[in-house]
Amino acid sequence: KRQERAVRSLVTLLDDPDRQLSAAAREALYRHRLPRPEIPLVSRQRVEGISLDLARRYRDLGAHLAILQQATGGDPEHRALLADTLREARERERNALFQVLSLYYPPADIQNCRRSMQEHDLERRSNAEELMDNLSPGRLWHAIVPILYPETAARRKGRQDGPDPDPERSLAALARDPDPWISACALNLAAGGGHHRIAEIARERDMHPDYRVREAARRFDRGGRNMVTEPAGVFAKIMALKQVDLFSGAPTEQLSLIAALARIVEFPEGAELCREGDPAGDLFIVLAGKGAILQGGETMGSLAAGESLGTWGLFEDEPRQVTVKAAEPMQVLRIDRWGFDQLLFEHPEVSRSLIRLMVERLRKMTR
Repeated sequence: KRQERAVRSLVTLLDDPDRQLSAAAREALYRHRLPRPEIPLVSRQRVEGISLDLARRYRDLGAHLAILQQATGGDPEHRALLADTLREARERERNALFQVLSLYYPPADIQNCRRSMQEHDLERRSNAEELMDNLSPGRLWHAIVPILYPETAARRKGRQDGPDPDPERSLAALARDPDPWISACALNLAAGGGHHRIAEIARERDMHPDYRVREAARRFDRGGRNMVTEPAGVFAKIMALKQVDLFSGAPTEQLSLIAALARIVEFPEGAELCREGDPAGDLFIVLAGKGAILQGGETMGSLAAGESLGTWGLFEDEPRQVTVKAAEPMQVLRIDRWGFDQLLFEHPEVSRSLIRLMVERLRKMTR
């Protein structure tokens, strides 16, 4: 009975407005369902309703992404950041859809259909399409066709509902998005592009509970003009993190979590950033200035803006192999090893992403 009460409590959270809470509930229910595939956890009507909402959300994010890619103006890096964020959000919605479907329909069948999206074998894809068509009611099937088979959807004729195609309205809608990270990235882009209508949204979000939204909102002044960007802000830190190979392909929201750990540190000329033989520790990303790399007292090279040192020290305990000394005044982004460990503990999704990126990097090195 205790387990039944827990399941009922989780079911009530499936469409909670808090995205993280609903995602956690969905994941817990999905894991509970896998060993018991014969027992649906949620009614068919409830699954259909949530799935339709997820499918519409997936469609709308795709429409916003298409509008963003066609529009011009604003900082190109900030535009690319918002585009990456929308792609990642669509991927989350798609995965969420298949998890929700698995709470009523046979999980093995649903996951086989999900894998068919990556199949190049047309016969397998056709079989999966037929299975999904038989499993789900027509209204739901038509809503999820664009997710399973985007090329099929592209051939469908007729008016498609979606966000207003006007770039300004689209960006305003994203600035009001319930997902804090999408909202923050939209406000960040708008602040640099003269979007005066979005200044009102920025004022509304000036006291938002998420610090990333507050930072982006405060890039607007009361007249809607762009303020000077804080160099130690989350967006500047993300751009620095993207220059590190290990983090360059990480999801943008996960980079914002890592950026929250990072601190701007100034080193005067002659100061040591780290010393040969010291325990492994922090990661340094050079923002400005230049450092000399020494080993055994001999100069081995230099460290310039955009370069980093200590990536692997975040994961291993080998002592430092080199000394780095500031050849001129330096400004670096510093990530604390122990704070990073705590982040990985609290956010296992960051660990999974970094493992995947390291595997991809090792695979490229061995080719």
